[in-house]
Amino acid sequence: MVVLVLWLLLFVSLITAAVGFNVRLRLRQVGQLETREKLRNLADAGVEKARYMLAFREDQKAKPDLLNGPWSASPPDFRGISIGPGIFSVEYQAEKRPKEWKDPEDMRYGLCDEERKIHLNRTDSVLILTRLFQYGAALAVEEARTLARSILDWRDEDDDPSEGGAESRYYRAARTPYLPKNRDFDVLEELLYVRGMTPEILERVRPYLTLTSNGKINLNTAPFVVLAAQGMPETLIDKVLATRRGRDAKDATEDDVAFSNLESVPDQVDSYAALSDEERARLTDFMQSGAFDVRSETFAVRSVARLTRGRQVLTVSAVMRENGEILQWQERFS
Repeated sequence: MVVLVLWLLLFVSLITAAVGFNVRLRLRQVGQLETREKLRNLADAGVEKARYMLAFREDQKAKPDLLNGPWSASPPDFRGISIGPGIFSVEYQAEKRPKEWKDPEDMRYGLCDEERKIHLNRTDSVLILTRLFQYGAALAVEEARTLARSILDWRDEDDDPSEGGAESRYYRAARTPYLPKNRDFDVLEELLYVRGMTPEILERVRPYLTLTSNGKINLNTAPFVVLAAQGMPETLIDKVLATRRGRDAKDATEDDVAFSNLESVPDQVDSYAALSDEERARLTDFMQSGAFDVRSETFAVRSVARLTRGRQVLTVSAVMRENGEILQWQERFS
């Protein structure tokens, strides 16, 4: 009888422990769901704030878009905004010159326009992509050229490899579980399937690539790497950027100088940085090439939400048009 009672007590203890474990597990899951819901609401608030700032910008459509605009660089509007149980920040990293890509990057608080970047699906130039990988990822010219040609082969409609490129035959020989898409890229991560691409290279050039811009490059916001990829000489880029930055020689500050229209750019740069006749002629050619503009239409929003108490972080990465229409949306918990 005593033995039976002991067995019953043991059985009841095991059931109680199992029930208790399940209850604790359910409570933890509920707590995680509640935490994520709070974080999502905070991150959404950051996206809505970005949409509001773009709506405010709608009243100034005739003006050029600069890095010092309230949508692009406004810590009071976008940095550490407290709402209820936590805070959100809308932020992006400022690009550096090519030799500085290993250095810690400055954080800016606002939106990042997509027109400062190269549209991957609208670029058919091997030279532009080659220079992008040279300047943006520090690749040797041959490696950069091979990668550029492989990207264009992956995207074009035929199955004929360009010189140094890669089509189906290469991927079959390499025993990859996929073949070239022969269509436009849908997300930048698809580049990882392309011959020669690595996660490290992609992360270095990601700030300079887009799939959602209008295809033209905003001269007021484009970084050094993007201008170099277009074929602009380094000395000329330095003069364009020096003019744009104003007296304090810094981007995204009050004294930034606007390029109001492309026709006046050579005169503005010449008056600030003294162009040679050759430089003036080349800059004029660039401004007449149809590749540039002085405004932007599409904007990336990176809204980072944190709770006052807790370690979880939710990052929402969205792309929206100037009218607030969402084109892309990604969420990442960490």
